[in-house]
Amino acid sequence: MTASTSLVPRGFSTRLLPVGLILALSPAALLADGSGTEADPFTGADVPATMDGGYFLLDGARDFGSLPWIGSTGRAHLTLEGNAAVTSQFFGMGLEVSATLDPDESNTLDITGPGASLTVAKNLYLGYAQPGNEILVSEGGSLTTGGCVLGFEASSSEGNYLAVKGAGSTWTSTASVFVGNLGAGFVTISQGAAMKILPQSFLYDSNYQESCALYIGFASSPIGLRTSAVTITGEGSSLTIGDGSGSPAIPIFVGYSGIGYFYVVDGATLVSDNGLTIGFEAMSGYPAGNMSTVGVSGEGSSMSFAGPIICGRGAGLTQFVVNSGASVSCDSLQIGLQSIAIRLTEQDTDTTITNATGSNVNRVVVSGKGTIVTTRTSCGVGIGGSSNFLYVVDGGKLVCPEGLVLGIGNTNLQRYGSDIAIAANNTALVMGDGSVIDATGGQIAVGVYGSGNNLVVASGALVKGNVLLLDMRSPATGNKVSLAGGYLACTGDQTAMFQSLADAGKIQRWDPVANGGAGAYIPAVSSDLTVTYCETEADGKAATAHGSFAGYDGLASCTVATAGAQRISTAWAKPDYYADGWYCSSWYGWFAADYNWGEGWIAHAEHGWQWVYSASTADATYLWDCATASWWYTNAASYPWMYDYTLEMWLYYISGVAPQRLFSPDGTDANAVLESELVPRG
Repeated sequence: MTASTSLVPRGFSTRLLPVGLILALSPAALLADGSGTEADPFTGADVPATMDGGYFLLDGARDFGSLPWIGSTGRAHLTLEGNAAVTSQFFGMGLEVSATLDPDESNTLDITGPGASLTVAKNLYLGYAQPGNEILVSEGGSLTTGGCVLGFEASSSEGNYLAVKGAGSTWTSTASVFVGNLGAGFVTISQGAAMKILPQSFLYDSNYQESCALYIGFASSPIGLRTSAVTITGEGSSLTIGDGSGSPAIPIFVGYSGIGYFYVVDGATLVSDNGLTIGFEAMSGYPAGNMSTVGVSGEGSSMSFAGPIICGRGAGLTQFVVNSGASVSCDSLQIGLQSIAIRLTEQDTDTTITNATGSNVNRVVVSGKGTIVTTRTSCGVGIGGSSNFLYVVDGGKLVCPEGLVLGIGNTNLQRYGSDIAIAANNTALVMGDGSVIDATGGQIAVGVYGSGNNLVVASGALVKGNVLLLDMRSPATGNKVSLAGGYLACTGDQTAMFQSLADAGKIQRWDPVANGGAGAYIPAVSSDLTVTYCETEADGKAATAHGSFAGYDGLASCTVATAGAQRISTAWAKPDYYADGWYCSSWYGWFAADYNWGEGWIAHAEHGWQWVYSASTADATYLWDCATASWWYTNAASYPWMYDYTLEMWLYYISGVAPQRLFSPDGTDANAVLESELVPRG
């Protein structure tokens, strides 16, 4: 497996990023009238209603009228170039499903050059019923649409692509865009191209909501081929939503009762005058989750929203990943927002709770030095939902000036005696030098109505706010703060507060020798805490033992508490983050890790399940290898040599996947032995 900083989920189709595929095919190769030679250019004297089975070239202004189709019972390729300025009311590609169609061929539209344009006043359908439809806008070409739908019917479940490539190339929509309806759609904006959604009208179809929005994965099936995606990639590439006035509101929905993926990477930017929702309601037949993902990655990559970012709204198993120096700004960050409907009788005596879908197991990751997420208000983890996660790790930073709240609960449901939205077991993990949650100006509240929520501050990380509150309102119980060599700071002299919380059993500390040497959090007492009231900035830096790191500024007139030994990061080998929980070590390769498994456990791509001992470092590690039931030692200079303590010998890893790996005691293939044949000495 090769290293990658891609945010594309493992196992997902490579067609998620279609630009390279599209550009690799010349117009003649895509469809050459079925015979390998181009058809005569279409001059537009008589505009056919349907273009089937041919290669059509247009250079000049034309009005296509009401509803032209590229590909009805056959496949066609239309190129607009030169001064080809085409207008139409509607425009469609891939009208009918036919058993005679070659699934490897595509209906294709090329809009090439600064004088080439297509303007569709109402709807553009890219893949109405047929799969395999592609639009490429390049070299300064332009596409303008009213509404746009990629993958209209379920039968159009594969191969509907819209790519805009190169500086000066644009796509502007004046109404809703559906990237994947019942079928699938893929959009890529690259190499300095621009996409804009600037509403002037609503989508011309009464079957859709009367609103303007970008939908990625609208009601599409969870089958892999029907997973839709938008990728904005490369410096200068951009997506702009709204005209800055905020009216009308144009939200982004990634996974609207379907699966969607949305990436802004490698220096690309997004500016929106509304908000982002990842996972709006669970898919039909899949009540546990939605499985949609949004990723922002790379220096210069950014997302800016006037509205909130919601990760899991009535849906679970969604994720929002910000890493590698990217930046995000929004009004608020909400993770696990319960979606409910309360129906009352006129007398308000009978209450029926409907649509109370769980917003559980959603995840936000802010990872890497220089990576920052800034909200104008607050961050909430578990707003009615349970087992949601916020990770700020490896030098990432989250700023939420009106507070950080875990386990808020849903008062509407609780008011009517329901325990559906209990907001339990939500976690915020802040780990690693330079990792910061700055909630200065607001409160840090762990458990408002919910129970069993946990704020973990570990390994040199810092969380700061005005005041720390736990178990705020009944029935909240069992909420806690866990310290493992991290720092928790509150405004003013809060020495007595920290000591009281510790003595009440609400603060835990990491003990590396507990649990038989595996390490565990155990209850802390006030004497376990180091609590310092910092009168000056110098006092604050001294209290955090990080006098040179700017992220620990602003601690004057604050009380800083720390306890417990530092906890080794799951990503112990300084890897690059990979979107669905995979990491890559420059010397030890790919492995998966999830804090749900327990600190230290990894699933290595070749070596299988292993447990990383807490004394390990970035360059040298002790591992319990489950397949051989033995302790190993290896390091960056030696690997793939490793020392097996049961065999009392060094082994050279050659190839294979546990439990069928090949090892050699002398490093040569000639003496390779299956791991099942290795015998301890003596």
